[in-house]
Parts: sequence; structure tokens; C-alpha cells
Amino acid sequence: MFRKLLEKSYAKKIETFGTGKVSYKDEVVKGKYAMVQTTVQQQGQSVSLDYKLTLEDGEWKVYDFVIKGVSIISNYRNQFSKALKKDSFEDLMKKLEESGEENVI
Repeated sequence: MFRKLLEKSYAKKIETFGTGKVSYKDEVVKGKYAMVQTTVQQQGQSVSLDYKLTLEDGEWKVYDFVIKGVSIISNYRNQFSKALKKDSFEDLMKKLEESGEENVI
């Protein structure tokens, strides 16, 4: 369930960049983790879009991305933390199950 939520969120965020020009800036590899830094030029603006990857079974897989310095995973972690301070885990799970939307909290 959470995986589907993240997949929809990733797709929605990436789609907002449309047909912008992507430029590769750099990559940093530390063991089984890597970050690929890019910028997207769209409508005269440059936006940083960095991908965090992990090496699993010989393949690099994206597990997070950072837009303008904001991590999608950290964003969800903060939202879930706030929700769990107000409601139970069961309430949070129910909201996630009922909603197919990106912002469920």
C-alpha cells in the first residue's frame, strides 16, 4: 500500500517537469548508495532534481528523490509523524487505504 502511494507520488512529481531539458551534474557513490544530481530547465527556470539510489541484486534502484532540496521520503516521514501524534496507527492506515491521492494526511 505504501509502495503504491510512493509510486503515484513519484510519478506525479516527475510529470510536473513535463518536457523540460534535464542536465546531468554529478554523481556520488558510497558503497551500495549513490546520488545522481541533475537540473531541469523548464520555462526559463532551473530546478534541482537529485536521485538517491541503492544497489540491490546488482541493479541500481531509486529509493528517493530530492526536488529543490526537499526529500520526498523525509516529507512523508514528517507527515506520518504528525499524523501519529494526533491519531492511531490504525487511523493512519485507514486514511492511506481509503485515499488514492498523494496528500492523504
